[in-house]
Amino acid sequence: MRVAVSGCSFTYDSWPKFLSECQVTNLASPGAGNKYVADSIIHATSINTYDLVLVMWSGITRLDFPVTKNIELFKDYPFKRKIGNIDYVMSGGIMGSWQEHPLATELFEGNYKVLSENDLILLSLLEIIKLQSILKSKNINYYFMSYVNYWNQPNDWLSKNCDPGINNFNLLTPIVNQIDFTPWIFLNSNKDSIAELAIELNSFNEDLFHPGDLANKEWAKLVTNRINS
Repeated sequence: MRVAVSGCSFTYDSWPKFLSECQVTNLASPGAGNKYVADSIIHATSINTYDLVLVMWSGITRLDFPVTKNIELFKDYPFKRKIGNIDYVMSGGIMGSWQEHPLATELFEGNYKVLSENDLILLSLLEIIKLQSILKSKNINYYFMSYVNYWNQPNDWLSKNCDPGINNFNLLTPIVNQIDFTPWIFLNSNKDSIAELAIELNSFNEDLFHPGDLANKEWAKLVTNRINS
């Protein structure tokens, strides 16, 4: 089975490598936000044929910009990756590494000054709906996931990436309601994900943030079981 996968660092060189029954093309990139995630799959499925698409959506406050002008000025910026012949420069989130690079700061600082959490989440939700619509229109089988449960959380909750709970933004409810959650993979009915699984198993890599091998293997089993069900 030929499978295209995309996501952020929670998907890059992690759980997809344990999908032993699949021939995986992993497009995930550390620091990626949800525009890169969606666009990478759209590009991949436009030039190649895949039996299945797997997406683990990234942080909902991240921004990505396609950059073709003076991209060489970002040569020492770690969070960028090509889609086709276009480089995407990634913020990594509100507290991301863009603050440590002069040109990245110039690119992202103004956006984060004027975009509220509601606005940032809206942009991510629209990427989910965009990709959902395109995959359905092309009759491409897919499953979506999220790296953490930002769907059902208390008012004051923040992930380690500073993602708030989407359920606490009432203005976004009509947008969330446009998402078809049928082809989603969660740990349980509360919409917990691999981040919560890592906590449950106490399985982390050296940074004590990203899931370790045990959690990645168990998540891959969950994905495989869903694919084969």
